[in-house]
Amino acid sequence: MASNDYKRMIKLGEWLETYLNPEIKAKEYRSLAKTFIKLYNVNFDLKVNDLTIKYLELMENQNENIKKFYIDIHDGPLVGAPEKDPLLLIMQDKDPLEIKNRFKMLFFDNEKFPFLTIPNPSEKILNDTCINIIEGFVYFALRITMRNKEKKDILSCFLKRVNTPKTCWQKSLFAAGCDRKYLSIYFFRDNYSKLVDTCFINEDKGEISFQKGFSILHKDLSNFDWKTISVFQWDIALARVFFDFLLLGGQNHIHFCKQCGRFTVIKRRGRKEYCSSLCRVRASNERIAQAGA
Repeated sequence: MASNDYKRMIKLGEWLETYLNPEIKAKEYRSLAKTFIKLYNVNFDLKVNDLTIKYLELMENQNENIKKFYIDIHDGPLVGAPEKDPLLLIMQDKDPLEIKNRFKMLFFDNEKFPFLTIPNPSEKILNDTCINIIEGFVYFALRITMRNKEKKDILSCFLKRVNTPKTCWQKSLFAAGCDRKYLSIYFFRDNYSKLVDTCFINEDKGEISFQKGFSILHKDLSNFDWKTISVFQWDIALARVFFDFLLLGGQNHIHFCKQCGRFTVIKRRGRKEYCSSLCRVRASNERIAQAGA
C-alpha cells in the first residue's frame, strides 16, 4: 500500500501538471485553488468573484491583440516610459477592457459599499475611502496574477533541472539559465514562508481551531466585511506545492512528454513517454512519415 507521503506527493505533482498545462482554463484555476485550500487546510474563503480568477476568465475571451496588451504587464514596468506601462494605464482607466471599473462592481453587495469601520464618516469620506481602497485592492490582485507565463516558464525550467535522480535537487535549482529578470529561486523561497500556522478563536461557539493562513493581505483588508470578493494567493500556493512536491520525493517522478514537452508526474520511471494518447499518435505518425520520405 502506498504511503500517505507518496499519495500526497502524487497529488502535488498533479496540481503542478494542471497548472503548467498550456491549455488550462479559468475553471481549472478555480479547481486548483480549491484543491490547494483542502490539501493544506487553509483558512481562506474562495469567492465566486475571486479577482484573480475573474481576470483569467476575462482574458480567455479576448482576441490576440487585447491579450498582448495585458501579457506585456508580465514584463514589469517600462523604465523611462511610464506612459506605456500597461499596469499604470489600467489604474488610469486607459486600458482596452477598463478592468479596474469592471472589478469595482464586484465589490458591491446590493449596490452598497462594503462596511467600513470609520467612526461617523461623512458620505464623501466614506465614498472616497472605499474607492481608494478598492482601487488599491484591484492593483494588489493584478500584481498577483501578472507574469503568469513567466512564472510557468521558470517553474518548468526548475523541474527540468531537478529531473536527474542521481543529482541533489537542491543543488540543481542553482544551475545557470533558470532565473528571469524578476523571478528567481528566491521568489519561491520568500513565498513559501508566507503560508503560516494560525490560531482562530470563535467565542460564540467556544471553539479554538488551528489552520494555515496566508500571511500577506492587503493592508486595508481588516477594515472591510468582504462578502463579495477574494484574492487567492497564487504565488504562495505555487511555491508551497513546488517545494513540497520535491521534499516528498517528486524528483524521481518528473517526466516531460517526448512529443510536446509538457510536464507530467509519473508513478514509475520509464513507464511513460507521452503525456496523452494524442501525443503518442502524433509521434507515431511522424515516424511513419519520416520512414516513407
